[in-house]
Amino acid sequence: MAKTATEIRDTVKILLGGDTVVGTGKVWETTELDELITQGLKKLPPRQEKYTLTVAAEGKTVDLSSEALQDLLPGFSGFTSPENSVAVEFKVDQTPIQLRNFERFGNTLHIKLSYKMAAGDSLYVYCRKYHVLSPASTLTPDIEDLLERWVEANALMMKSNPRIGQVANNNNEVTNYFQIGAQKLALVKAELSALARIPSYIEYPES
Repeated sequence: MAKTATEIRDTVKILLGGDTVVGTGKVWETTELDELITQGLKKLPPRQEKYTLTVAAEGKTVDLSSEALQDLLPGFSGFTSPENSVAVEFKVDQTPIQLRNFERFGNTLHIKLSYKMAAGDSLYVYCRKYHVLSPASTLTPDIEDLLERWVEANALMMKSNPRIGQVANNNNEVTNYFQIGAQKLALVKAELSALARIPSYIEYPES
């Protein structure tokens, strides 16, 4: 079962060794960890969603102003094949699948077709969106693990001075939290890079 934001924060605290930074008297503040979790969600490989849109009037455009389509990922500069929309399918449910190129102008999606769509026609928009933890988490266990370790690494770096970064604990053992955090972050970034997909432009037929 997917974790809640509170459960992810609790796991991060376990990774960090408890509620306080060993040897410093500093506390892992809930607000700080929650902010890192929010930032970390945007560092994860995006989730993919499929939406069915209905053509309101005969033409080559469709409206994107529905609430579900308001938190799409930022796209490329310009309007052609934005990163947040993988593809548009029209006509739907055909074999082979009929994917189309498009341009987005604000909340209007212009489909590159050699003919007009009819009012009432349906099309599918395949989107890339940030992961969320509420109202229901979209994270799988492996992605949860990456998020927790990303937050842990950044928390370690945040609590230490990069020029000093050394804190003696009660046993006078010196720990460089910044260095440890940077090493952990490098490992997480390598795993995220391995999962990343580079968007590419494909020219689909218009007929």
